[in-house]
Amino acid sequence: MDAFGNLDYPELIGWPVSRLLALVAEASREEAEVIGRVLAMTRGAEHARAAIEAALAGAEPAWLTAARLAFAQPREVLLGLLAEAVADEANAELYACLLQEMVTRGIDPGEVGEDLRHELNHPLAALPLRLDSSERDFDLQDYDIRGGGSYSADYFLTKAEEKAVLTAGSPQVATRITASGQRERMTSAVRGWLERSNGRAEAEVFEFAYPIGDIFGASTLAGLPLESLRGLEPDGLVFRTATFDEVVTTLFCAAANGGSYSSARGGAYGRAALWESVAALAGADPDEPVEEVAALAGRLRWWRFQAVTPWFEQDIPEFGFAALRVDERTLAVLAATDTD
Repeated sequence: MDAFGNLDYPELIGWPVSRLLALVAEASREEAEVIGRVLAMTRGAEHARAAIEAALAGAEPAWLTAARLAFAQPREVLLGLLAEAVADEANAELYACLLQEMVTRGIDPGEVGEDLRHELNHPLAALPLRLDSSERDFDLQDYDIRGGGSYSADYFLTKAEEKAVLTAGSPQVATRITASGQRERMTSAVRGWLERSNGRAEAEVFEFAYPIGDIFGASTLAGLPLESLRGLEPDGLVFRTATFDEVVTTLFCAAANGGSYSSARGGAYGRAALWESVAALAGADPDEPVEEVAALAGRLRWWRFQAVTPWFEQDIPEFGFAALRVDERTLAVLAATDTD
């Protein structure tokens, strides 16, 4: 195994699959990950099957193998893997992830995928195998056989000309009504930022005494008791309307690709986290189908904000969203920031 200290990738790709699989059992964790990566990203059914076998042997996390396979393998190979799947407990994690990784990349899993989805006893099986119209702009990682991956972080950026002008006036009276457990659901999309990086998040729900749809703006937001806006200067708030598609794209990328130091969660779990956050922001029940959550959330009015305050790190992975629910009295706010 000394050769693993300085891998020659073209040579390794040419090794017989049986030899690579035999090495997994005696390899270190780092070496096994290299083998699994090469197997998953070498096109062809034999290597793809071996990548699944290596993942089940512990070469790398099941979700990561699934993500690499969906990125690197042609559809016919992926459909073959689904057709050969055994939907038992040992395989459920990998195949549930593979189905959703295919979906997030726009690869139709066909009837074989639908059949397998119903056989899997896995939380990801609750996600539909068709993208919602709001899910068209996912920015997914491009995986590299040498390790790592790349993606754009443009969805976190705002423009200086979007700075809001805060005006003085009568503050709108709002009551904080954030329910127990609601914050965890609202922050699902940035859980990796909180648990595996230096991130922080704020999630609150407020109720106003009367409908505010016609008067809500930057000054109303700035007047709320939000820690993320504490210490806000008059010219320190970027605020504008946002489309629901933009919200979906940002939350998905935050979950799937991670923050500054957080490990990515991949497309499958990124999609699940996205819809958990959206459902909580929209006031939907936790077990509401994605299709119904999307229909409800699409009726909300959305705004995006960032601020120059001690709370925001002023780094690329940060955002804020405010969602006015259909009653026009209930406002949900989610802000997140991360740094290295």
